Amino acid sequence: MDLIEAVREAEVVRRILRAERQDDAVFHALSEKAVIVAAEFDIDASVPRQNPNQRTGQTTLYEIR
Repeated sequence: MDLIEAVREAEVVRRILRAERQDDAVFHALSEKAVIVAAEFDIDASVPRQNPNQRTGQTTLYEIR
């Protein structure tokens, strides 16, 4: 695999991950799995509080281009 092909593959992975991140079904599936795992360890799963500075936009420090 040469460098150009690796960059193309990385872009495909990046698009897939971004689409999954924005998909509510993926979020709910992960959330349900987290609740099940938490219950196995007798942990109360809850939604963490939100920092008011991070409510808009993505919280990544940089954008891969």
